[in-house]
Amino acid sequence: MRSRPPKNAPLVLVVDDHPGWNEALQALLVGEGWRTAGAADGVEALELCAALQPALVLLGLELPVMDGLEFLRHYLSDEAGGRVRAPVVTLSALASYARQSVDLGATLALEAPVDREILLDSVAAVLRGATAGLTPVPASGFAPVPPTGRVAAATGYALRIETATLEL
Repeated sequence: MRSRPPKNAPLVLVVDDHPGWNEALQALLVGEGWRTAGAADGVEALELCAALQPALVLLGLELPVMDGLEFLRHYLSDEAGGRVRAPVVTLSALASYARQSVDLGATLALEAPVDREILLDSVAAVLRGATAGLTPVPASGFAPVPPTGRVAAATGYALRIETATLEL
């Protein structure tokens, strides 16, 4: 069993309304050394962002109460009170939602279900502030995965994941 991440490890806020998926994503991230917190909808996510100041938000887009796109509108708006905003990585099975999330300011959009290694590489790249290696998003939605299957994050980019899915 892995030990808990150190208190100074980056905090990733996982936002998904499916409890099993939320818990599994958090366990996966903790296993890689990051701290996590979870939210089930956009309203709870906004509250936790204000209280916890996460280093990254991993956001499902199909949520109750306030969906992921509405969360992005509020979280990344100038009305958010001048707070430092964490980068947001979105997960969606719908290419149109992914495109909208990038248009609203998401750092990276991944197609769900997502390959475990690509998810972890994406989180690590965004937390590092990596900005190279992706093709801009075409109007149709997801962009192709780089030939290596590895990713680096950059604002305004999305990926289509066509490898083995995350089995949790």
